[in-house]
Amino acid sequence: MTGSPTRSGDVAGNGNGTVKFLCSYGGRILPRYPDGRLRYVGGETRVLSVDQSITFA
Repeated sequence: MTGSPTRSGDVAGNGNGTVKFLCSYGGRILPRYPDGRLRYVGGETRVLSVDQSITFA
């Protein structure tokens, strides 16, 4: 999946009343060689933008 670089205002605090969630699914979390830090391998990753005025009930 390719995309354009994000501006700093697109990531957080963009002032337009939305919250962005980074959702990854279908992959696995594995240790990275050689330092052992965790990484996400495979699957799909999507950004979900949600208006802050919605309710989760």
